[in-house]
Amino acid sequence: MDNNLLNKILKRKAVSFDIFDTLIVRKCGNPQEVFNIVAQKYKEQYNSHILDFKQLRIEAENKARCQSEKNEISIHDIYNVIADTVGVSTAQILMELEKETELEVCIANKPMVELYNLVKNKIDTYIISDMYLDGTFITRLLVKCGINMPNEVYVSVDYDQTKRNRKLFKTVLRDNHLHAWNIIHIGDNFVSDYINPKLLGMHSYWLKK
Repeated sequence: MDNNLLNKILKRKAVSFDIFDTLIVRKCGNPQEVFNIVAQKYKEQYNSHILDFKQLRIEAENKARCQSEKNEISIHDIYNVIADTVGVSTAQILMELEKETELEVCIANKPMVELYNLVKNKIDTYIISDMYLDGTFITRLLVKCGINMPNEVYVSVDYDQTKRNRKLFKTVLRDNHLHAWNIIHIGDNFVSDYINPKLLGMHSYWLKK
């Protein structure tokens, strides 16, 4: 337990946590390994092979972002691109397999969850994530990992705002009548979780990988 961080948090009115690689980690390590697991599951369940699915999935996400006029894309946007290659029904199956796999491989990051639990009932607590999976799925993931619900979960795809452009942080501040200097954000991404909150006057802590 980082007592210095704990003391910094408890000096504020509120704290927000990133999700992936902060409160939650993947047992498989690299997030893209999820795509290899999805391909293997599909092969085993349907006796069929998706040619280089990992690369297809990576390229589909990049293409979906390039094509979209929104600030954030959804997993449906990604698999709509994949459907152009494998067909709609197969893309739907693969999307469900990806969500199933995320639920299987994600586990609590115990040191951070311990910290989260220590502060949760003392000050207001929020979860903020840039993610193509929506808040309903993220809530399922938190429950599966044994993480108690915060005051609110903010996921970029639900708000079409991101930590990358700082607008999701602004929404959290506005919705909860918080002054920037009275909240601290914790996450693993140096720019989105550390620099961007500071640019808004928030406190932040970079959780180095």
